[in-house]
Amino acid sequence: MLSKRLLAVLDYLAVDDYVADIGCDHGYLMASAIDKGLKKVQLIDNKISPLNVAKKNLASYDAKAHIKYTLSDGLKEIDKGVNVACICGMGGDLIAKIISDEKEKAKKLSYLVLAPNSKVANLHQMLNKLGFSIVDEKIVEDHNKFYFIMKVSYGVPSLPLNDIEISYGKYQLIKEKDVYSKYLMLEKQRLETILKQNKLSDTLKKNFNNELSKIEVIINETK
Repeated sequence: MLSKRLLAVLDYLAVDDYVADIGCDHGYLMASAIDKGLKKVQLIDNKISPLNVAKKNLASYDAKAHIKYTLSDGLKEIDKGVNVACICGMGGDLIAKIISDEKEKAKKLSYLVLAPNSKVANLHQMLNKLGFSIVDEKIVEDHNKFYFIMKVSYGVPSLPLNDIEISYGKYQLIKEKDVYSKYLMLEKQRLETILKQNKLSDTLKKNFNNELSKIEVIINETK
């Protein structure tokens, strides 16, 4: 059974996509993708151990789909026919580096599905810089942690993200309003608690107050 986070990723994949799972780990996402009806997948990992585990886990799927296993870093050896890449379960900085390192290959994809487990703002910033647009974005709560799941594409007409969207996602697109509201309120409470500390420098106070203001803008605009 996939986690809520990976189920949200799976929801973005269409049955006629040829999907590469970057950092495939044990292969559960692509197993579920094949169960959904996808006929071509590529599992890529830079470590042989998880790749071998994925091969074992997907052994019974060989008759259902064309499965390619690749020991490689990021998008370097992505198959030419792949039109979608999933990059999940790693920090936003690393996802940003994977895309930036092979940006020409990333730009040619129909879209990418990204699920960072940290540094979301850094990833938003890099996507902005490289000209990738967020086509859709979700937020899920999984084991008391919040995850942004985003579908991004290059060359899709869209306004660049503003400062608020870089920090807290393209909130105009997020449909999970209850989950998003909970996330914002917890972030607001966290920032307010930090600001009560007496030892904060003026610079830190300014930064935290700035983030608090961003959250309050979203809360007011999404009521």
